[in-house]
Amino acid sequence: MPATNRKGRRPPASRRGSRKRSPVDRRRRRWWGWLFVTALLVLGYGAFWLWAAARLETALDRRFAALARSGFLVTVGNRTITGFPLAVTIRLTGVDIQARRGAPLVAAAEGMGVSWSPLNPGRLDVQLRGVQGRLGLLSARAAALSGTVVAAADGMRFALHARGFVALPGRSGRGGMRPERMALRLFIPDRSGEQDEEETALRLPLAWRVDVVMSDVGIGAPAAQAARRGDRFALIAARFAWHGPFALPLDRRRLAAWRDAGGTLELETLKLALAEATIEAAGTISLDERLRPLAAFDLALQHPAPLVNFCVAHGLLTLEDARLISARIATLRRDNPGRPVSLPLILEDGRVLLDTLMVGRLSPVA
Repeated sequence: MPATNRKGRRPPASRRGSRKRSPVDRRRRRWWGWLFVTALLVLGYGAFWLWAAARLETALDRRFAALARSGFLVTVGNRTITGFPLAVTIRLTGVDIQARRGAPLVAAAEGMGVSWSPLNPGRLDVQLRGVQGRLGLLSARAAALSGTVVAAADGMRFALHARGFVALPGRSGRGGMRPERMALRLFIPDRSGEQDEEETALRLPLAWRVDVVMSDVGIGAPAAQAARRGDRFALIAARFAWHGPFALPLDRRRLAAWRDAGGTLELETLKLALAEATIEAAGTISLDERLRPLAAFDLALQHPAPLVNFCVAHGLLTLEDARLISARIATLRRDNPGRPVSLPLILEDGRVLLDTLMVGRLSPVA
């Protein structure tokens, strides 16, 4: 029965509908609901971003602290955290890492950036500028390095690409190898637990692995300029595997322990291409009782004359040694015409022997 007022009359239609919400009110309520949910999502993501930034900063600080505990002097300048909302980026200035003992080891960068994105949570992006590094007599620098770090079940993989890279620049800084393109890949195996003094190469099946590829390499000058005087390598590529205990810094005690545990550095491949000359090598490196390199390599040479001339021009071979090596190569070529010439390269007792000819001497590495 329809509702009536005191006089028995029904209320006007306008009054009957006043108790129901109008379409405008419903839309307004819906918009306020969406706004509230959006605000919650933004606040939640902001809290997540701050948490992720704190986690990345803590992980970076732990790496630096671990280096300090291992005997390195670590210096870091200013630090900023940016990248919201797509990534977390930590930028550092004046990063300097130096070994306090053992083989001289220095790594420095004018600036460093580490980025993590929730869109790709298993990867870190790394940017470095003004990079310099030195390990003993080996040194290198680069205007910039960019790369990625990916964590896997068996370890960590680094991939780096360099711009303005110079290896072995010499005291004046004007020489060295100057590739137009340079890429480096590094694999660090995951070894749970602390290393002990009883570790051997057989107990550690995983190895540190390094792959280096340099293309269009000028020696002592940029590639275009070096090519005019025959000092341009089309390719320098190498693959290494470090077997056995590994710890930094590499001092005499750690190197001796690595040697005694059966540790070796495997040169799995080395490829050089200079003009029409090519050389490929493979072999194993260890250390003798005086921590001098102990190694045996098999060299395969194709059209070696430009390479021999290059070694003479840069003081790597004397003219007399070059003549003896050329005569030996000519003899081997007559025995196997049309095939690569094979020569042994031996490092022992501090001597460098190419076939039976001594071409240099080596000192202890530490």
